[in-house]
Amino acid sequence: MIDILRRCRIAPDLDVGTIDKNTESSALVRELNTLTALCFGKEVPLAETEERFVHSDVVQLLLHGKEVVGYAFNDRLQLVGHPVNYFSSCFVHPFHRGGVYVPFNHARYKEIPVDVVLTRTQNPRVYAGFARFCQEGDFVLYPNATGEVGEESRAIANAFAPGCGDDQVCRGIYGRELMADTPKADGSIAQLFESLVPEQGDAMVLVGIKKN
Repeated sequence: MIDILRRCRIAPDLDVGTIDKNTESSALVRELNTLTALCFGKEVPLAETEERFVHSDVVQLLLHGKEVVGYAFNDRLQLVGHPVNYFSSCFVHPFHRGGVYVPFNHARYKEIPVDVVLTRTQNPRVYAGFARFCQEGDFVLYPNATGEVGEESRAIANAFAPGCGDDQVCRGIYGRELMADTPKADGSIAQLFESLVPEQGDAMVLVGIKKN
């Protein structure tokens, strides 16, 4: 039985529950791994899900009643003098996906409310959702839709992933393409993703810095 420490509603039939990681978790990790594979469209090593679960500072479940239909991992980092909320992983069952990512991120932020948020992704849809979250939360996101980065965001990205390029793209950081079919960027962010090659394991580091 997983102990829910805090619970908040983010949609008419969906809650986010922050769990006590000290409870028995082996069955839960297997369930989360299955959900990850469903979202990616291909198998994911169980050891990867287990490692992320163990090392995450905050684990939250997206709940439809008692059913787990999504989850998120977040970490507390300290990068170049900044406390950082690292949005490590987030997966939502396709049936429950519409309009959930941004409010889920707000619930994740409440657990680690600091002035810098960070994630990495190969997926332009994640970029678009994280950009909306940053806009609503009064953060400036780098790179922006035209590829602009700041000196501070670049320093944070490089502290997170040494060798990250000036454009905050990290070559081969994942070691593989995570999804069976990574969505293609279109519209205003199409050019931003032109240099990113998911098949080679590339990812973009996204840094949101709270406005003064």
